[in-house]
Order: sequence, then structure tokens, then C-alpha cells
Amino acid sequence: MQRIQATRWEAEAHHDALTGLPNRRYMSSRLPDLWAHLKTTQRPLLAAMLDLDHFKKINDVFGHEIGDAVLRQVGSLLLAHVRSRDLPIRLGGEEFIVLMPDASPEQALVACERIRREIETHDWPAVTAGLHVTVSIGIAPMDDTETPWAQADTALYRAKAQGRNCVVCADSPPQRGLQCDPQVQS
Repeated sequence: MQRIQATRWEAEAHHDALTGLPNRRYMSSRLPDLWAHLKTTQRPLLAAMLDLDHFKKINDVFGHEIGDAVLRQVGSLLLAHVRSRDLPIRLGGEEFIVLMPDASPEQALVACERIRREIETHDWPAVTAGLHVTVSIGIAPMDDTETPWAQADTALYRAKAQGRNCVVCADSPPQRGLQCDPQVQS
């Protein structure tokens, strides 16, 4: 009975109760093993930082219950639209990260653009009338430092500065369809 309880507590400690996704604590516990594997195999690990655009406004206009529904839906969309070896994680609030082992920047860009479009075109009015949700995404290689996703976070802030609802790879122009331009829609 104690073993079952301990297993349940560990699962609760490593997963976000709202979305069911792994959480930051889980990611931190997995990174040493992931780094060891990647160093051995000499394969890349990319991080995609995702932040829901204007999420505070969603909570303010529609209420926190709808905000929670949005977070649950985004968690489901991430699970449905990443590769089986990718690891979507809820960092907290409206921020998510997807760890993408063995992905090239081009593959990550295609995957993240697909995620961005799926979130943008999701049937949000089914959640509540008038709801529309978009996401900004920053992609970068992770490094073995205290904040391994810092470059992806910087790319995310570039995506927000470029007008939101786009994907930015570190050291490359923003992407929405072919470019991050409000005139271009996917």
C-alpha cells in the first residue's frame, strides 16, 4: 500500500494536475540522463518555448475557468502534434516547453509551425463564444548550463516582439507561414 501511495505521489509531483503534462520538476529530474544519452550519441537536443499570447486577457475577459480549459486544450494539442520522442512540458502559467531530441532546426521549425497553426485554428469558440488563442514559439538548441533553455526563451521574446503568433529560431528570422508578417496568414 505504501509503495502504491509513493508511486502516486511521485506521479503527482512530476505532472501538472491541470494539463496532465510533465512539469518543470520532471524535466529537471530527466535532464541529467538526457544529457548523458545525447553526449554519448552526439545528437542534438532542441527546445521549443511556447507562450500563449495575451493569456491574461483571456482570463480577464472569459474567466479563469475558461483559461484553465484553454491550458488543458493546449496540452492536448501539444500531445497530439509532437513526435513520439518529443517531450511537451508545462513550465507553469501559460508557458510550455517541448524538448525535441534528435531534431534538426529545420525539423523543429516545421513541427512548431504545425503546432502554432493547430492552436491558431483550433475550434476555440466551442470552448466559449468569441475565444481565439494564438501562441508565440522560440526554438534553440539546449545547452548543459543552469538554464539550458535560455536561448529558446530569448527566441520566444523575439517572437513576441515581432508581433506574436509566430515561430522564431535562434539566429534566424521569425516564421509564420513563410515569414512573421501580419499580412501573411497560414
